[in-house]
Amino acid sequence: PYPVADKSRLTEDILQEMNSRYIESQCKFHWNDQLCKLKYQLLNAQESLEDSKREIQKKENEQIENYNKNKEALEQTHNNQLQEYDSSFPDILPVNFWKVSPAVLQVREQEKHLVLSHRYGDAIPYHETAVQMEQSELDEQRQKFLKAFHVQRQQLLNVQATQKDCFERNWQRKFDEIETERKRLLQSKRQTIINLEREISRITDAAAIYQIDSDP
Repeated sequence: PYPVADKSRLTEDILQEMNSRYIESQCKFHWNDQLCKLKYQLLNAQESLEDSKREIQKKENEQIENYNKNKEALEQTHNNQLQEYDSSFPDILPVNFWKVSPAVLQVREQEKHLVLSHRYGDAIPYHETAVQMEQSELDEQRQKFLKAFHVQRQQLLNVQATQKDCFERNWQRKFDEIETERKRLLQSKRQTIINLEREISRITDAAAIYQIDSDP
């Protein structure tokens, strides 16, 4: 039989060992419970990140599709405008470009006066001069009309270029908004994952240290 003192010490040691094991089990349970919750949160955070990536990619694809459709419609409108304008080019000069100068009218008046006076021979040079002057003025008027026509066509092209520029800037702003949203959202979700991983690592390391310290 053990002496009374030895029995008392043995009992105390046993109680301390039981208490130590109880505390250890409680710590392990607490850490395991925390780790399970954190790992579950981490899994959800990772799934949420992937869902956000897919959602943003879907939005970007839809935006690109809408951009292409609207761009094609704008280009078709511009092509139709140019075709309509080009088809408006007349076969003959407009009436306002047929107006002759006072100098031609004066020569014609002289020609008319000679013809009425039955001086046909004298009228011929005036007739020829008037025809030459009219043809020269007609060529000049034709060049003026062509220049005016091309100037108006260039003005149409300039308007279309401005419309294209506004179109591209407006759509670029929409793409920039999606990109800003993508960066903000994904950065936030990635930071959540990093924080959870750090916390899991911290608890795992703490549990490992406690296990080493508690080993006999």
